[in-house]
Amino acid sequence: MQEIRPIFVDSIPSTNEAVKALARDGAPEGVLMVAKTQTRGYGRLDRAFFSPPDTGLYMSLLLRPDFPVEKAHLITHAAALAVFKAVRELAGEHAAIKWVNDIYFKGKKAAGILVESALAQNGTLSYAVVGIGINLFAPPFGFPPYLSHVTAIFPPERQSEFSALRDTLIRAVLKHFSALYDAFPSTDFLEEYKENMLLIGKDILVYDALTDREKNGRGTPARAIDISEDGGLLVEYKDGKREVLSAGEVTLG
Repeated sequence: MQEIRPIFVDSIPSTNEAVKALARDGAPEGVLMVAKTQTRGYGRLDRAFFSPPDTGLYMSLLLRPDFPVEKAHLITHAAALAVFKAVRELAGEHAAIKWVNDIYFKGKKAAGILVESALAQNGTLSYAVVGIGINLFAPPFGFPPYLSHVTAIFPPERQSEFSALRDTLIRAVLKHFSALYDAFPSTDFLEEYKENMLLIGKDILVYDALTDREKNGRGTPARAIDISEDGGLLVEYKDGKREVLSAGEVTLG
């Protein structure tokens, strides 16, 4: 990866949107935007990402990949593994990866990754933006009721260390991600990704489309079996049928 060029801001609608704009203007790989708060942070399906001030790490990294487009989806896996490793180092042995882009801590979601990319006219990758949000601390009055499945990685008594912990976490995430990114298009890291997954061997619910969960709340029961060579999730349904999921959404059943 090229040299990191950090940009720190107090408040911004979305670090991903800002870095995508910089990418379209020709900014080089390595631009990193970090915000104290986001007013319109978002994740997959444009779901809002709760980003209160001085409680989380909200950052986006610009990449200019030179590997095949077919491998681009694995940037998400690499970023998830990097965040997992950083959280485990700083907060203890309570982290796990939930396929494909979330980090859980003590059984609840503590971080999410959103990778957005664009193609050049010749069909190669023009850029990819890796957005990472990590809850370091719960907000002063706790998470809102609709985020009962969410947690933070540090206890409130360490709140005074916020700036130091955030900066240390940034360095750790970048260190681990750089090592994985520089090895692309190798997928050797998927074995470590699998070893630290939350779902393997567990009963899950599979949603046929990303929006099904919001539409009807019903999923298809299955068991998570394995990770495929290209990062898909191998599942087995009640009738014995197996399928590799390359997209979609799953939850613990």
